[in-house]
Amino acid sequence: MAIAGAPGDNDRALREALGKLAANPRDESAWWDLYAIIRPSVYAIVYRCLCGRADLADDACQVVFIKLFKYCDFGKFQAPSDLRRYVSVIARNVARSQLEVLKDLKEGGIKSLAPVKEPLDPSGYTPQSHAVAREQLARLRRQLREPDRRLLQMILEGRSREKMAQTLGTTAEALSVRVHRLRNRIRNLLTDKE
Repeated sequence: MAIAGAPGDNDRALREALGKLAANPRDESAWWDLYAIIRPSVYAIVYRCLCGRADLADDACQVVFIKLFKYCDFGKFQAPSDLRRYVSVIARNVARSQLEVLKDLKEGGIKSLAPVKEPLDPSGYTPQSHAVAREQLARLRRQLREPDRRLLQMILEGRSREKMAQTLGTTAEALSVRVHRLRNRIRNLLTDKE
């Protein structure tokens, strides 16, 4: 399902915006034109894919435009219909990613790595168990790549998702994916060593 456009003026304006962005990807007026022309269709796609969740659809719509801004080579599009198809694919993929993150959150994905807020039951604590836990954490840190060590440290410090995303210069969606992958990596490393 490609993004539909009104014939005539809409196609002409989109073709003009494409030409400007191909010449200068940072042309602010061309971005505003592009946004005004295709945002309603992008929103409609993500809204349907996200089962009518307007709050998620707004976020997904913004992620689509961020991806366009960061990664799109406008010179490769010969016609407005090519861009519409391309943006439709991005919109559906972003919506699917958000659904996956929601599913992960419902299953306790990100929260299971969050620091414990309530005090732990001290009856299971021994100096030996503390030493074993410290050694496991040190071994994990040595085995993880630098970006994963940095993310793990932020999680252990108890930073909020928003602060972590801001520090890492990423979106909440991308952070959720990174945390999910880190959890899997840690699980694999721990089960390989035991």
